[in-house]
Amino acid sequence: MTGTLLIAAGPGEWRAAWVGDGAAVELYVERGDTPPAGSIHLGRVVRRTPGLDAVFVDVGAERPGFLPVGDARKELRLDEGARVVVQVRREAQQGKGARLSARINPKPGGPDLQQLAAEAARYEPPRQLDPPAGFVAALALRLPTAPEQVITDDAGVIPELRRAFPGAEVAHRSAEDWPIDLDAEFAAALAPSLGLPGGGTIQIAETAAAVLIDVDTGTPDEGSAERGASSAGASLSISSGWKVAARGRKCVRH
Repeated sequence: MTGTLLIAAGPGEWRAAWVGDGAAVELYVERGDTPPAGSIHLGRVVRRTPGLDAVFVDVGAERPGFLPVGDARKELRLDEGARVVVQVRREAQQGKGARLSARINPKPGGPDLQQLAAEAARYEPPRQLDPPAGFVAALALRLPTAPEQVITDDAGVIPELRRAFPGAEVAHRSAEDWPIDLDAEFAAALAPSLGLPGGGTIQIAETAAAVLIDVDTGTPDEGSAERGASSAGASLSISSGWKVAARGRKCVRH
């Protein structure tokens, strides 16, 4: 999927839209408060859980991440207080910390394992090693692919955007000149009631912690609300840096 990424860069929060064929395909909110999947961190073991055969690792997020012992090399010591380089496999969700692995898969073009080890030796945990901490890096990891064009309403972030998306055309343009109304797109995506093709609705209530979804497809015999939403068509997916899929075929809670 190729397209244009629109970014409204506000203090403490970036809102973005992936636009294809003149319409918003996905909407994103990035607050930089949760490590994205794929990011690599120097963490510290804060607690062992023998019953779960896992440890909890402080990576600088609100909650420590969960690292199964099986996702670490046998020679790696995971005592409380130990330093460990980990990668986020699944973002924090529903009051749980991120799912971590100590088996690192560096991204193409990023630092290799030796470079990561050398970087980790320079700091005390917690520390994000790759990509560098920031809204652009976190948003880039959540995108389906690299955009062809990036448009922002803040000229001050253009150098950072060019570093993150070297193959894209990056430009500053007032929101009034964008191909879509970003405020209207978010308002529609988070409206209290959304109609579904073929009947039924999605009721959405926003809280301080999340966006809660109640799906009524009009076909209660189809099973769970989540499966009903999948078959009916509406799409909303949420994480702490959450996204709303404006068009799609499934309803997924991260």
